[in-house]
Amino acid sequence: MAIAKTPQDLKITPRDRRFGRDEKQERWWFAGDPFSTAFLNALSVTFPRGEAFFIDSVKAFRDGASPKLEREIRAFTMQEVMHSREHVAFNRKIADTGYNLAPLEAAVEEAMQRIKDRPAIVNLAVTMALEHYTALMARIMMRNPGWWQGVEKHWADLWRWHSIEEIEHKGVAYDTWLHATRDWSRWQR
Repeated sequence: MAIAKTPQDLKITPRDRRFGRDEKQERWWFAGDPFSTAFLNALSVTFPRGEAFFIDSVKAFRDGASPKLEREIRAFTMQEVMHSREHVAFNRKIADTGYNLAPLEAAVEEAMQRIKDRPAIVNLAVTMALEHYTALMARIMMRNPGWWQGVEKHWADLWRWHSIEEIEHKGVAYDTWLHATRDWSRWQR
């Protein structure tokens, strides 16, 4: 049984965008809904450290990759760096509305400290799983036309942009896994 890989014609395109820096931030920016706002705020808090973890996990196995996978890893890295940058800016804006992000940031940092000494291949496996999870969540956000109704435009644009790129690069960690484990048996994988 052949293992499915990313389509050959897929092009990962880093899009350097900036969102909402000069806009007034409402506390409940997600259509006035405190629950949805808090959920996405909490998710956003995980992104700067999480995206850096994903980059490190994939880059650890780039040696000897095919030219196509090398290009995809570079594009993935660029996309993730920009996602981090935009979520740092977004997180500052939500903190300005009175959200105390310190407990969430501390929890993320504690989690990162707990996993720092794991084998690189384990981190790649976790990255592969989380990249697919975020792509599934992004797909839900993108397929539901009413999802962004009433949401502040600049923040809806931020989350759509991030969603598009998550869907676009969802296979990079998986393809890197296939490269990193190319000498493993099917059972070992």
